[in-house]
Amino acid sequence: SYLGLIWRGDYVKAFEVLSVNNPFSAVCGRVCSKPCETACRRGDSDQAATIRGLKRFVAEKAGRDFSLPPVPVTRARTVGIVGAGPSGLTAAQDLAEAGYEVHVYEKMDRLGGMMTAGIPPFRCPRRLLEEDIDRILKHCPGIVRRLNCALGRDVTLDKLKERHEAVLLATG
Repeated sequence: SYLGLIWRGDYVKAFEVLSVNNPFSAVCGRVCSKPCETACRRGDSDQAATIRGLKRFVAEKAGRDFSLPPVPVTRARTVGIVGAGPSGLTAAQDLAEAGYEVHVYEKMDRLGGMMTAGIPPFRCPRRLLEEDIDRILKHCPGIVRRLNCALGRDVTLDKLKERHEAVLLATG
């Protein structure tokens, strides 16, 4: 659907569609290895659809100012997530959208996991990762950040099980 929106010039709506299932759309538009393009059936007739390039284009057109409305915490129980990389933060967003307060425990001093350390800035400028993370946090104010908090050093799994209804281990 986002390809049709791009075709019509509705870049904001296209970015919204991309962000529903992938909160790191701007990063993905820069660093994805594009396996879908290799398998694209259009390549049999002319040329594969350049999905990564289209995601990058839409992120550059609409990503910087795009935001989703905040979702409230509606459930009494909390969830703990260990690891603030792409899987941990995506799960945190999904759970927050379902009404949970989510506590994200990250051993580093910032969110992003290996995206902050493993992607060189020439491939993906840090501001794009920060924009994706800020977009998640503004959309999901029920996400509580616990930085510089390593599992086993600063908090134990047993302690997390006591604090939260469920715990997700999303360590890289």
